[in-house]
This record gives sequence, structure tokens and C-alpha cells, in this order.
Amino acid sequence: KIFIEECKMKKNKLSIINPQEIKNYRYDENYQYFDYKDLKNIEINLKGIKQVQNACICIECMEILNCLGYKVSEASIRKGLKTVIHKARMEVLSNKPFIIFDGAHNEPAIRNLQESVKMYYKNKKRRYIISILKRKDYETMIRLMLEDEDAIFVLTSGNDKKRFASSQELYDIAIKYAKGQTIVQKDFDDAIDEIQNNDGYINFVIGSFYVYGTVTDKLNEKSRK
Repeated sequence: KIFIEECKMKKNKLSIINPQEIKNYRYDENYQYFDYKDLKNIEINLKGIKQVQNACICIECMEILNCLGYKVSEASIRKGLKTVIHKARMEVLSNKPFIIFDGAHNEPAIRNLQESVKMYYKNKKRRYIISILKRKDYETMIRLMLEDEDAIFVLTSGNDKKRFASSQELYDIAIKYAKGQTIVQKDFDDAIDEIQNNDGYINFVIGSFYVYGTVTDKLNEKSRK
């Protein structure tokens, strides 16, 4: 309402995504498909229903650019949406073993992660390797993650003990909300080494973008050996 009122006062044009204009939604392991307004059978290779809304925002932006004289073809829009890569957001870093990185570091991001896990991996064995900065609301994050009653949780102190909550702090919170899940504490490097040598699970490395470089470096190091 605030945006609508301000735009009226300032005589600005406001574009709003109407969820009712997103139709014929479906998905598989690789893509999400949907129609939006006059564009039919759009394909995006990002996982999670939130990415459909983000794609519609991109489409609206391209329409605005076209109206301003910056011509972007429909083919270019489709290609961009189909091939876009969003680093560290449900990013598959390895297929064997299966390792996914998601930088979810607050309550909304954790809820989005949970939604994606239910969509794609609810029937798979799941393991979460968790690192959270001290300044984050890690109690809420841990509580929400433990709603996954069938998963294994590996709590770490991240790659910088001065900046990250300790594995013990996370563990003390986790045991308050646990429902019988396996919960362990590990050094971050050891946890990443272990999942590289232990196939059979979908491994989610989550909780902070700040460990992304460490994880990718370790995976690249192993691939070179």
C-alpha cells in the first residue's frame, strides 16, 4: 500500500507481479516451467518456487526496458532465464557425492530452503552441515531446520571461530528442539572432507555465504588429485 500511495503522489509508474498471472506451473529435477502473461512455457533452471517470482520480476524489468527503447528479444529473455546461474543458492556443487550449497542465513531463507527440500528431496537421505555467524538469529534457524525430522545435522564453528557461533553453542540449542534426529559436532574442514568420501546422502551445506569459498576450494582440490 505504501508503494502504491507513494507512486500515485509522485506520478510514478508501478509494476506489480500478480501471482494469478503465473499459470501452468510444473517442475522436474532440472527445470521449473510456467506461463506468465503472454509468455508461455518459460523454463528456469533455478530451484524453488521463489525463483519463479524472481523470474517474473526479471520479465517485468525487460518489458520496462523495451518500452524505454532498449530492445530485448523474447528469445534473449527465454535464454537468460533458462541458463541463469545463482551461485550459493541451492547450487549443486557435486553430483557424486551429492553436495548442495545454500547460503540461507535468516528465517525467510531457511523457510525457502525447507520448501525446496520438500519439493525435490523429501524422499532422499539428507544431511545438513551448518555454520552460522554469531550475529545471526541462530536459535530460530536451528529450530526451523530441526523441523526436518528425518535428517542428520552436523554442527560446525564455520571457517572462522571469531566470527561464527561455536558448534557447542549450536548444539546446546539443537538439543532443545531435537525430535530424535542424529546431531553431531565437527570441525568444518573435517565435515566437508567427510561428505566428499561418503556418498548416499543429499548433503546441504547451509547457514552462511562466508564458507562458500572454503567449500568450493576443497572440492576443486579433490578433483585435481
